[in-house]
Amino acid sequence: MILTTAAFLSALGFVTFLVGHLYSYQGIATIGAVLIVGLGGGVMVGGLEVESGQQRVEMANTTTDGERVDVTANTTNISSVSATDATVAVETTYEPIGTTSSFPLGVVLTLLGGVMTMRALEGGQL
Repeated sequence: MILTTAAFLSALGFVTFLVGHLYSYQGIATIGAVLIVGLGGGVMVGGLEVESGQQRVEMANTTTDGERVDVTANTTNISSVSATDATVAVETTYEPIGTTSSFPLGVVLTLLGGVMTMRALEGGQL
């Protein structure tokens, strides 16, 4: 998961949880907590990545051979035609963010989201 996307989703989840919890809307708080659980699961499965640059990649390379016939009033010209078509695309490359083995971020987010879900469902105070 891309770091900026993870940061946005975590902020959205925490804000949704806090708004729901402060105004005693258990459903809204639960949605925010479940968003954090899903974010933690996504980080556990795929890890976090940050954009590291771009590279140019040649996608297709085709060559066309043929003949072109030009007919005018009294003359006919036959010429050989050769064309090469190359498509170049720019792809973004991503580099994984390594966290220490003693601090697995995905597990921490999943557990935090689980605790938030339990607090939202029981309706207690922070």
